[in-house]
Amino acid sequence: TDLFTEINYSVLSRFAGLLNETNRTVLLDNKAKYETLYGKGEIDDAIGSITNKLLNNAIKSKAETDLNATLAFADKYSPDSTGTNQNLYRLSYYKGTADWKNMAQQVDLFIAAKGYESSYLNDWSWTVYEKCDDAEVVKKATGWMKTVVDKKQEYPTMDTYSALLYKAKDYNEAKVYATKAIELGKASGEKTDETEKLLKKIEEAK
Repeated sequence: TDLFTEINYSVLSRFAGLLNETNRTVLLDNKAKYETLYGKGEIDDAIGSITNKLLNNAIKSKAETDLNATLAFADKYSPDSTGTNQNLYRLSYYKGTADWKNMAQQVDLFIAAKGYESSYLNDWSWTVYEKCDDAEVVKKATGWMKTVVDKKQEYPTMDTYSALLYKAKDYNEAKVYATKAIELGKASGEKTDETEKLLKKIEEAK
């Protein structure tokens, strides 16, 4: 009955994503009081859990109204003046709903704000390779990864770039970069089996 005890606060904050609307409202409307009683940090994690829950529900429903509700919640309870969080939430939504053109647009916005020094880019580009058949988006992802590998040559990014070149049917370049990826992988002790399989597929397609 008393939601301000330490034990009950711990349950509310740690399982925030599972709360019903009534208990969630208690937690959020009394943020300042909880922070006074028990310090900062946990309630911010709780807000993140709730936001992720709302975002996952939006992805399941594929409803932009649910996405907008998620963004409004995040903006109210964890405002971000840089806009990075809103960008990432939108990007995750479009990725989760396989809306590749809008996802690519959000990646472009991310790059404009943050540049190419991010492991996210490799993950997003690999998703395009695995799941997207829109040639325009594949071409765009290939461009992202070209800049990444031109800046710094590492096995995971080189592997992704060669895979995208293969998907874009640029087999000559794909072979060059798959070979480089294998060399880099072996030099750094990585398992390169999948890239070697890719290289065979590239050679067969030429």
